[in-house]
Amino acid sequence: MEIRATGSIQPTQNVRLTGGVTGIDKSSQTQSLNIVDQVDISAEARAASQIDQASESRAARIAEIKSQIADGTYETEQKLNTAVDRLLDQFA
Repeated sequence: MEIRATGSIQPTQNVRLTGGVTGIDKSSQTQSLNIVDQVDISAEARAASQIDQASESRAARIAEIKSQIADGTYETEQKLNTAVDRLLDQFA
């Protein structure tokens, strides 16, 4: 990967006011402003959040299955029958 500069960087410069500030209504300075912060979350960010949540629940499920396998309680008659039925459905 190669990154190329798009332009030169200029050094900072001092800012000098050349005149007074005009156009401010002094009566409005005493009024309080009702400013509300707002955050917009993109659809991509929402989807990424859901993936993170799904991976956490998936990790918990994997840990549960590993524990069942270690205990010898994972393979049950019902699970084996379900697996055989699904396998036979694929060939039918």
